[in-house]
Amino acid sequence: MATCAIRSYSLINGEKYSVISKHRNYYMFRNEQVQDLSTEKDRVRVIVRVRPVNNRETEKNDRSVVQCEGENSILVEGAQHNRRFTFDSVFDVSSTQEEVFHYSGIKRLVDMAIEGYISTCFAYGQTGSGKTHTMIGPGGAAIFRMDENYRIKNFGLVPRAINYLFQQLREKAQETNTPYYIRVSYCEIYNEQIRDLINPSHSESLLVRGSIEDGFYVENLFQTYIETMDELLTILEEGELNRAMASHNLNDTSSRSHAMLSIQIEQDLQATDDPKEQRTRQGKLVFVDLAGSEKVKVSLSKGKQLTETNNINKSLLTLGTCISALSDPVKRAGHIPYRDSKLTRLLADSLGGHGITLMIACISPASSCENESLSTLRYANRAKNIENAPIIKTDSKENVINRLKREVRKLKDENYELRQKLGIQTNTLPKLKNRSSESASLTSMRSSASIDTYDNRQDNQDRLSGTTTKKIRTDHEILTRENEKLVRKLDQVMREQQTQPGDKHVIVVEEDPSGQELNSSYSRRMNKNYSQESNRDISELVRQPSYATRYRTTRERYPDDTSPQRRTATIVRRVPDTAVVEGKHHQN
Repeated sequence: MATCAIRSYSLINGEKYSVISKHRNYYMFRNEQVQDLSTEKDRVRVIVRVRPVNNRETEKNDRSVVQCEGENSILVEGAQHNRRFTFDSVFDVSSTQEEVFHYSGIKRLVDMAIEGYISTCFAYGQTGSGKTHTMIGPGGAAIFRMDENYRIKNFGLVPRAINYLFQQLREKAQETNTPYYIRVSYCEIYNEQIRDLINPSHSESLLVRGSIEDGFYVENLFQTYIETMDELLTILEEGELNRAMASHNLNDTSSRSHAMLSIQIEQDLQATDDPKEQRTRQGKLVFVDLAGSEKVKVSLSKGKQLTETNNINKSLLTLGTCISALSDPVKRAGHIPYRDSKLTRLLADSLGGHGITLMIACISPASSCENESLSTLRYANRAKNIENAPIIKTDSKENVINRLKREVRKLKDENYELRQKLGIQTNTLPKLKNRSSESASLTSMRSSASIDTYDNRQDNQDRLSGTTTKKIRTDHEILTRENEKLVRKLDQVMREQQTQPGDKHVIVVEEDPSGQELNSSYSRRMNKNYSQESNRDISELVRQPSYATRYRTTRERYPDDTSPQRRTATIVRRVPDTAVVEGKHHQN
């Protein structure tokens, strides 16, 4: 068995100690205070991570102008004068992923999300400063394809936080004998357009809506209930593969979008004043990997990349303006320009509302990046002055059931529309060479969908009115999974009709080896108690060959084709690695 990457730390007088890094030939000891979760006011916690000088900077003979002085202070040696900043924690170039996870405060965010708060962690900094490295790991989605030992050592904050989340859920479920329900969504903001990273086949940009009850949210964003850590890591990897990526003068694998992973944590509670009234506590854990700011004259962006750069810089400028206003008590009482950008609208509750927030400022120590690093540190210095008033979000069982009923009705309508479209496409499908088995499968799938999902359509309202929250969540999950598969099949049929002999892209959708279609594969109950799962640590988590969702994809490279290929489907079923036709994956 592989050794655990996360060491055990003894608790002594309310503090955790460990040797973490070497500064100036002696070891510094960093302590993590055990913090009270029920604080009335909570300041935005800010940490800084300095990456090593990279090969590109070494070739330019750049020198390091950043010094980490202890665990909280950082010094930037400027051309005219030096600047010193103090933050909650500072991680120098020798800090490991494990150390950042243990001492950044991310575990507190997870704990508070479980307790019902909105917890947000976002990475901010210049392009190529190490944001995705810190949040996901080296290369972004590429880390999921690396060998086991590499993954154990280099997993970023998000995979480690997911592992910690499920450990805590198992422990709490044992204590309270109450199940938790996990709902996940993943989107990106690309050129001020919101795209779904779990279900990217929806080409239309999603809209940001606002309400007094829910604040700002993305309308019609795909959400799915998950049961296991593997499923959540699958979504994380698939979302990273679907992100918009590009290469330019500053970064070979530059993220061209802001990515936002949202993990909703729901738990049914018993009201203390009335035992008959049941309420649901709804915490949320949000991870945001921001695209990096960049100067056009340095990155040498042109054409499409220039448009991307302008939109990235514009949204980050708005974010900086909001941070500046929120950090000033006088300006905070006035207008905060959240609506100037979709990014700031979605981060409004995290920055100036009722959430718990951790900001990770990533910088380069190279002299050529001095101005950009100083700019990042100034924004981070302002952000640490922002104070929020965290509150626990609860809702009555009746409201939760009504919301789920509305979502189930929407899913049924979408399902019906998809089946109608698929039926039209199937009936008019021309005969294709070596595709008879696929056409038969489409017909079988349509029949199965009709039998499994719509046999009780007439008495739908009666059935829903007497069901429990648990059952509605199960219906929600079944319909969600079925709609995914219908979208994939419809997309496949349309591609077949449009395929010409000289086409450059081939997508092969797998058939279910068991011969079972749709609901029979996904009709698991969503009331699974996490306490029944084995207590796996991160070393077990990475033992699988890959967490990637397995649909077969190939890309034939041609000299005249350099545009990135986005994933167009999400499949939760695994197949062996040997069955996967390896294509070129986008790395971050």
